[in-house]
Amino acid sequence: MSPWGHFVAALPLAGGLYALGASAPEAAAAVAAGVLVDVDHVADYLWLKRGRFKLRSFYAEYRGHLTERLILLFHSWELAAVTVFAFWLWSAPPWAWCLAAGWVYHLLSDQVTNRVGPRFYFLCFRAARGFRRSALPCQQGRPQP
Repeated sequence: MSPWGHFVAALPLAGGLYALGASAPEAAAAVAAGVLVDVDHVADYLWLKRGRFKLRSFYAEYRGHLTERLILLFHSWELAAVTVFAFWLWSAPPWAWCLAAGWVYHLLSDQVTNRVGPRFYFLCFRAARGFRRSALPCQQGRPQP
């Protein structure tokens, strides 16, 4: 899903959080988190390209699904679960819960719209396959609409 798609998809989440008592900035934080989870695509690109960022190359490789490896740290149910547990354990403030809600909402949106199977969004699943796209259910050059 594109950043714009994640933004639009997160608007009902923001409305729901606001209706449940979140402030407008907290609801906006949920939307921002719902979009910014995709920053891990940039982190992957920088790691794989050894820190050299070229915007045209980045878009061509990610839009064309040409990257050889997919680490995608934030696209991880395990990391999201650990974060939610830590927030619960340490009584996180409402804004932190809104960020977590945006993150989880992003993962749910991706899980529903990307045809990669239920295990793809587990970091341990990708790690067990060496993060190689060829060993994952989203083959190189084949988009998952």
